Amino acid sequence: MKFTIAALVSTVALAATVADAAAPKCSGGVRVRKEFRDLSAGEWSLYVSAIHTLAKKPANDGRLAKKGYSILEELVKIHVDNFGQIHDNDIFPTWHRAFIYRFETELRKVDASISLPYWAITADYEHPENAYAFSDKILGGSNPLNKQLEAGCIKNGPFQDLKYRDFGCIRRGFDAQGHVSQSIAEHNLADQFWDSTYKARLPSGPEVEAILRNAGGSWAKFLDDFNYVLHASVHSFIAGSDSGTMINQHSPADPGFWFWHAWMDSVFTEWQRRNPAAAVPYLNQGLPGLGLSAGSVHSVVDMCYSYQPAGCLNPKPVPTSTSTTTTKSTVRSFFIFIHFSI
Repeated sequence: MKFTIAALVSTVALAATVADAAAPKCSGGVRVRKEFRDLSAGEWSLYVSAIHTLAKKPANDGRLAKKGYSILEELVKIHVDNFGQIHDNDIFPTWHRAFIYRFETELRKVDASISLPYWAITADYEHPENAYAFSDKILGGSNPLNKQLEAGCIKNGPFQDLKYRDFGCIRRGFDAQGHVSQSIAEHNLADQFWDSTYKARLPSGPEVEAILRNAGGSWAKFLDDFNYVLHASVHSFIAGSDSGTMINQHSPADPGFWFWHAWMDSVFTEWQRRNPAAAVPYLNQGLPGLGLSAGSVHSVVDMCYSYQPAGCLNPKPVPTSTSTTTTKSTVRSFFIFIHFSI
């Protein structure tokens, strides 16, 4: 009998875990972020419960609290109010690093054992519509309302009842075969991520590795691919169409935003690890709406968190017919597909 077990190993997680463990300033310990499939049922339950608590807990800003805003709505509003200043520029990676860290901090006020999980999207790159992330146990699925894939309110999963006073329900529009609308594909996705029928896919492990290697120490090159290739592809797919939550300014209203951006941050962390001497122009810039400087969140070691390598991937990703050119890599690859035959 022969079978294949696909495992993803993130070198950024390995490097960060070792480095952060030795960080002298982490008196409260190091936050360890796991791939969501590596969480126990209990850990996932705590995470979901904490999000629902934030949806009810009054906003930290007293002015918003008086208007009835929750902490979760407050976080979404921060993203909306500062949208034009936090995308397509040098502070994009650090702003989102600080933003998801703030979300994680609010979760830990509910339960100190919680760390933000991430989604290793490369495990689901070929058929993201079948990803376990969209099961009724994790994020819930999609709800395309018509042939144009207008995004409807999700109807299953632990977040189906989340409603936001300014934005309503969580909306997704990709169909059961993984198609997205023509508009969202042509305007938001790099050509390699959709075919002539608008069937979409996500970046693969080798493609992520190529981005890291090709950028080298060039901040401009890395930022360009990080933003327009990696970032845009997943936001667009999850939204499915222009009416989907994840393609709009209020994208953090979809819980998928948080663990998707945690994975983005792990890629940014890996680029930093490989290029410690690279010149970056953002260190003295402010992070709008967060009251921080970009330099204060430049190092995950100083922020006392790390990424644990994706391990069990259970349930396993949907089997794909990848060629050796898309599954072979080297020890230094960002994601390594390890095959065991018995």
